[in-house]
Amino acid sequence: MKKICLAMAFICGLSAQAQIANDKNVFNHLSVGVGVGTTGVGIEVGTTVCPVITLRAGVDFMPGLSYNTSLEFDPPSGWYDIPEAIRRRYLPTDDMETDIKVQPNMVNGKILADIYLGRNSMFHFTVGAYFGRKSFIQVKAKGEVVYGIGEFNRDIDKGNIPGIGTEKILLEGYELGIDQGRAKASINTKSFKPYVGIGIGRTTPRKRVGVKFEMGAQFWGKPTLHDDMKGKDIDKDYPGISSDMYDVIDIAGKVCVYPTIKLTLFGRIF
Repeated sequence: MKKICLAMAFICGLSAQAQIANDKNVFNHLSVGVGVGTTGVGIEVGTTVCPVITLRAGVDFMPGLSYNTSLEFDPPSGWYDIPEAIRRRYLPTDDMETDIKVQPNMVNGKILADIYLGRNSMFHFTVGAYFGRKSFIQVKAKGEVVYGIGEFNRDIDKGNIPGIGTEKILLEGYELGIDQGRAKASINTKSFKPYVGIGIGRTTPRKRVGVKFEMGAQFWGKPTLHDDMKGKDIDKDYPGISSDMYDVIDIAGKVCVYPTIKLTLFGRIF
């Protein structure tokens, strides 16, 4: 959040600089834009540094969209050998399926420079950086099934279930962190993401309103699958995990670049 606040302070500074340097043809135009794209919805402020370079700063966020599905935990091999009275102490039935919510968690500040091919060119290269939350996607689960599984695994650790072995209820071979009936995992990236791109259209349009299209890539490092309740990454070499979970972690770790495609409507203030 500190970095986002700094970005907004930078935006305010652009306005002041524009007033000071208006007669020098530097920082002499200011525009405000609203855009939509793979980074979500965003607002930004732009200004000219010189006829072929513009600076812009802003914030992008992904609206609170979510996708609901379900997942099923794996019981220990001797689950049905456990007396039913003990099983029901933790779960009302032997069904270990629970609902989960998957939602994007992207909020990023950005500072970018557009470099045009000429004074009158509409085509530009862009360099800069996005910075914000590490979490890209969050997966959340809660409810009586999750709570019961958490209590069962905790009691196994404490040896509070006499006559029962040490096997726990797992998810794809992994013991998911559970706290008070809640489990949460996320796909995390670096919080600082260098950016390069190309585009067409001007940040400070010659007329009052202009449209700008850009595409590029954020370099956000190697994504990791993170168990938020345990506060640690889930290693693909974790003993006992299933091949499916191994593949998810392995594939996610290879997507080191996030594609950015965005359409922005800019309005020139002066």
